[in-house]
Amino acid sequence: MNYIGLLNDEEKVTLCIMLLPGMACKQFFVEHEQVFQRIKKGFRAKSQSPEQALLTFINNIDNTNVLLYFNNAIDCYLNELQKKKLRNLKKKDALIILLLHKFFLIVVSL
Repeated sequence: MNYIGLLNDEEKVTLCIMLLPGMACKQFFVEHEQVFQRIKKGFRAKSQSPEQALLTFINNIDNTNVLLYFNNAIDCYLNELQKKKLRNLKKKDALIILLLHKFFLIVVSL
């Protein structure tokens, strides 16, 4: 499912920061060097810091490959949430437990 189409620009940025730490973005670009080369010609993905990789990811969220990776990440988190819900947890409690184990770069109010 294309979750990005349901979000405004601010929500896209917030969700990227919440779900994908810079190292995950950098790893994505290292593994998909051709995608990175189309986005930033003349640079190597390995040479980017995690923060730069996250910014590159956010700025190119509408790129087909980036979008696919992001949607897959959202699917994984939703599946985790569903599994926790199946353990007879309330949805709110399951979401809190899921978010406790995620790395956040910004403060998120619950």
